[in-house]
Amino acid sequence: MKLLSRKVLYKGNWLTLKELTLATATNQTIKWEVIERRNSKNLVVVLARLKHAKKIILIKQFRPAMNKIVLGLPAGIVYARDIRKTALKELKEETGYTGTVKKLSPALAFNPSLCDEKITLAYVDINDKSFKNNLPKQNLENEEQIEVVLVDETNISAYIFKEQKKGTVISAAIWYLFISNPWRKSLKKNLRSLKR
Repeated sequence: MKLLSRKVLYKGNWLTLKELTLATATNQTIKWEVIERRNSKNLVVVLARLKHAKKIILIKQFRPAMNKIVLGLPAGIVYARDIRKTALKELKEETGYTGTVKKLSPALAFNPSLCDEKITLAYVDINDKSFKNNLPKQNLENEEQIEVVLVDETNISAYIFKEQKKGTVISAAIWYLFISNPWRKSLKKNLRSLKR
């Protein structure tokens, strides 16, 4: 495909809707609508774990586009270059917890047929025996209402299915990370055998 032109259909505070005109390999012209983020195209999603309690931190938040409560992970827009710092800032604001970023994924396209945003997954360990994590206090923005949910990592699938039955929308990130991989055990076994 070859991009021929871009036309702005709508420009809001956060997003721009554009119509692209493209030429296909067979020289047909097609139109495609895309959403572009205006301020930053980079987001960070935080997968945080309480080290000693072995619990995963999830959040429940009303999402206007779905008009429902969505079960997801702490996340935020990355404005600065330091993704680790943004991950810890978002974790603190949305959950009250502080931790250490152990690993970052590469920047990943989440819905590339629709939007130009890229998401980095930050794996964060939380020392739940630390004094600063004893009574975590959220620091939410005025428009945010977030419920923090601590789920035992051995019971996370059951919790997700229970929430889904109640009508809670499950974010794709939660599903991909904890439910959808039927090869997880065999994949881990194969990776271990490669290290030998």
